[in-house]
Amino acid sequence: MSAKMILISNCFCSKKTSSLLIITRRRSSILSANNATAVNFCNSRHIIPRRTKHKPSSQYHYIHKPSHQPLHRSSNKTKYFIISLTAFFTINAFGTYTHFHDNLFQYYPLPCAIDVGVGPSMLPTLTPNRGELYLRDVWSHRSFFGSNKREYKRGDVVTMYNPYSQSIVTKRIVGVEGDTIHLFGEYASEFCKREGDTDGGVPVDGRFNPPFCQSMQQDSFINDVNAKKRMGYNSEATMKVPPNHVWVEGDNPLESTDSRHYGPLPVSALRGRIVLRLWPMMSSGGFYRLSRERPSPFSK
Repeated sequence: MSAKMILISNCFCSKKTSSLLIITRRRSSILSANNATAVNFCNSRHIIPRRTKHKPSSQYHYIHKPSHQPLHRSSNKTKYFIISLTAFFTINAFGTYTHFHDNLFQYYPLPCAIDVGVGPSMLPTLTPNRGELYLRDVWSHRSFFGSNKREYKRGDVVTMYNPYSQSIVTKRIVGVEGDTIHLFGEYASEFCKREGDTDGGVPVDGRFNPPFCQSMQQDSFINDVNAKKRMGYNSEATMKVPPNHVWVEGDNPLESTDSRHYGPLPVSALRGRIVLRLWPMMSSGGFYRLSRERPSPFSK
């Protein structure tokens, strides 16, 4: 009897032990399944599981990642546009201001400038009625180039500040330092012969009355001794251009106020040389380069 009881108790214990093992295994499989589900859920929702110190290891604390929102580039574009526009107008305002001051023009920040032809004084070279745009070289004549800088030459079309009329004008250089020029202009004798003009083609300008060529106040520059004794027009009156000065005239002498009215100008008054016509372009599609040859006012 005791033997049977022992066998029964052993069987009962073995069954109980096996049932406990089964229950334990089921619980571990459920926990592992729950953990796998939680991890998959975290990966699908971009959630990072993090263990907490005060909670059981089977529990997780879920932290959501911040979503990446698209950058608003329109605001940056507007800011850059406003900055660029402000810099453009500031540079242009400063450049315009320096054109009226010889001591400040050396700080002009741009290597070139764009000019618009205004007035009939440079016809037919510059035609203002067509809205022509011209490229002006500013830097090649600067002193910081040293010996490589380009000197102004006879025939150059230049933009300059006229201190007598206090305006920005465009003329052609007829004479440089040391050249002998005609006081009444290069074509004065031709106007006298063809047109019968007693003033040698010098137009009347109320701001210069009498003009420089008639007043002849710069006696030290005049080589013709007889011209000093005469009053009025003398097509043969000449003078030598003083150092660091230029003699300028318009290509249309009958419509130009130039050195015939106010005399030679200092080189420091020049603001650059016009080299190209940007608009309208040539029929071939290129830019028109200005010639240094002065057209005759009598050519058709």
